[in-house]
Amino acid sequence: MTDQFNKFLDKMEGIDGALDAAAPKAENLAEMNDLVQDKLDLEKEIAEMEAELNSKKKDLTDLDREKIPNKMIELGLSKLVTKSGAELSINKVYRGNISEKYAEHALDWFIETNQADSIKNAYTVTLGVGKSEEARKLEQALINEGFDFKNKKDIAWNTLASIIKDLDQSEELSDNEAWNKLQEQGKVPKGLTLKDALGVYDYYETKVKFKKK
Repeated sequence: MTDQFNKFLDKMEGIDGALDAAAPKAENLAEMNDLVQDKLDLEKEIAEMEAELNSKKKDLTDLDREKIPNKMIELGLSKLVTKSGAELSINKVYRGNISEKYAEHALDWFIETNQADSIKNAYTVTLGVGKSEEARKLEQALINEGFDFKNKKDIAWNTLASIIKDLDQSEELSDNEAWNKLQEQGKVPKGLTLKDALGVYDYYETKVKFKKK
């Protein structure tokens, strides 16, 4: 029994020795600690730089869309040449964002004003490999095959922007005959304006360029 116990102790010492040899040395642990700290410091530095960059971008947007255009309008100018020779100009940009809440009413107005072709159907379909149908038969084919699909009616952003610009310049955003007609027919809520339905917003864009010598 004693011999067997001694053999067991010998095996345990061998295991301990192997574990000690495999254990990280103090200097290796210190190096790893430094690397981790370098990572944390770099992440913090990047976060601070990104925050500063975002702040600078916000300041630039404020100059481009608010401060410079407002000063130009105050001076009654749309173009200006600075002392440094830079040609400065401002341009009003129109945008729209038709929300899901008002989509039906906005699309009714497009149809009423004979602009139905501006409305595009976007189908989202999930099909396995090998399922393909002609475009004009796609919807019926999907129904027949029992597939689920989604159809979203939408208007391209640049088309919407162009229409909004024309409406604003003709002063039809606030008083639109077709929109009023839809309201009288009860197709559009009385309190909803065409401007709100189209999600209209606008801003000035400042451009600076130098003349070629």
